[in-house]
Amino acid sequence: MRYVISLISVIFSINIALAGIYGILEGVVKDKETNEPLIGVNVVIVGTSMGAVTDVNGNYQITNVKAGTYDLQFSIIGYKTTLHKGITIAPDLRTKINSFLTASDIELKEVEIIAERPLIQRDITATTYSVGSVRLEKLPITSMQEVLTLQPGVTNEGNVRGGKTNEVVYLVDGLPIQDVIGGGAGAELPKSAITEMSIQTGGFDAEYGNALSGIVNIITKTGGEKHKFQVRVDKDNWLGGKQVSKVTDAEFSASGPIMSEFGYFSATDLYLSDTRWWQDFQHFFKSPVQKELSNFSKLDYNFGDGKRLSLSGLFSFKRWRDYEYSWRFNLDGLPPRSRDAFRVSLSWNHSLSENTFYNVSLSTYSMKQMINDGQKGKIDTTIYQYDFYLQYIIDGNRAWWTNSKQNIYTLKADITSQIYKSHLFKAGLEFNQYSIFSDILKYEPRKTYFGKPLPGEPQLNYSTNYKYYPRSGSAYIQDKFDEEGLTINIGARFDFLEPNAERPQVETISEVIGIDRIDSQVVKGYVKAKLKSSLGPRIGLSAPIDVNGYIFINYGEYFQFPLFDYLYS
Repeated sequence: MRYVISLISVIFSINIALAGIYGILEGVVKDKETNEPLIGVNVVIVGTSMGAVTDVNGNYQITNVKAGTYDLQFSIIGYKTTLHKGITIAPDLRTKINSFLTASDIELKEVEIIAERPLIQRDITATTYSVGSVRLEKLPITSMQEVLTLQPGVTNEGNVRGGKTNEVVYLVDGLPIQDVIGGGAGAELPKSAITEMSIQTGGFDAEYGNALSGIVNIITKTGGEKHKFQVRVDKDNWLGGKQVSKVTDAEFSASGPIMSEFGYFSATDLYLSDTRWWQDFQHFFKSPVQKELSNFSKLDYNFGDGKRLSLSGLFSFKRWRDYEYSWRFNLDGLPPRSRDAFRVSLSWNHSLSENTFYNVSLSTYSMKQMINDGQKGKIDTTIYQYDFYLQYIIDGNRAWWTNSKQNIYTLKADITSQIYKSHLFKAGLEFNQYSIFSDILKYEPRKTYFGKPLPGEPQLNYSTNYKYYPRSGSAYIQDKFDEEGLTINIGARFDFLEPNAERPQVETISEVIGIDRIDSQVVKGYVKAKLKSSLGPRIGLSAPIDVNGYIFINYGEYFQFPLFDYLYS
């Protein structure tokens, strides 16, 4: 704990830092005919209270802009009002929008410009992909994991750059929704609740940790100045056919103002499916086989003077059955599964000045997973039976019962400051307290070399039961230099894990019986597990190599905690 206290002291003694879901909007405004910079142009993000005024060089900058898609308006007396539409703000990055205004002596209709995202984001030093809400609505996807599989270097199963699926971390508004026992995303999010997805598949900045392959950071929507309602219903079998999964995906979202500075957003999604194996499932179960219900809701209050408070809630319920080809004639012998996840978070955002802002978040996340809906003591442990050719299981049940629970309490604080025009300083810290519980009953029969079960042999016992209260935390500091196309990113990150557990102290005892020596291992006691920590650098560089080419280089030492099931089973 002394390491954490020392690092917290160091971080808050520095007047710099970051936020993981906000970006910076900047650029220059000039006269279209003379190319001279314009002073005093009003720059406003439409639909928000955020804006800026250009300086003597025509430059403007708006910090603390939440990632998403916006319209940007430029206006000044004597010039046509210009509106740039569809500008995408990416988290942790600068978005540069330059505007050229046309002089006019009379009031004319504003000029509209459709913004286009550059093919190469020049101020990043990592492999990063961004997907906005407009593109998400057009993609034929039903989950956030499917968006990841569409990116280069990612398999259909979600393996990033050849890594394991549990090496990918999922964040919602900068806070994790991770299954820390089994790995992967621990909840689902309605598609209409997403305004931006940032997917990093290599070279993570210092603010991102506990991942080896990829990081998916999801930014959610907030309520606007007008009430909006949206209904969406998708089906994959409108025209019939057998090459379907019999999917029905229905979603409803609503947003708008409650008061002038008080907004709301809520989205609910119902997903029903018989899965791609419905032609086998239909002989055993009623439709639908898989059911999911998720909701994301948020309340935002703007206090003025750059102060905002957000309260959000997320729940995700899922009921489904696994499919295994060898069980296709006895699918009701496989146990049903369920997952219930809840998250509540409170976030405070405050702009200290035009160049400095900070964000503090508190969240509680809980998830319960069940395998088999019966009572543990009544699980049938009789060995299931194969057919004569040992191809299919034709009778019996899989002896598998699980009840696992995890609660995660998170405190996260970030601060960002652009003291100099070319330098963006960031720092932050995070602390997690876990409550981990798992009770598993699982038996598998012993088998011959040819895969035939041995009825007379005792079954293999994979049962386990544990309950622990581990802790983890991190701190980082980072400086990004960006000048005339050259970006240098230098930072460092510290992570620690306190397992809060004991390990067996095993000793070998030798005994001589006749002419034979027999060694046996005996547990003599238990030793407290030590705190594990990692301190690693993060360095990145992006630079132009010709008119249309850029080179990206990054180096870092990355660290990920093992899944708690690996530690405690």
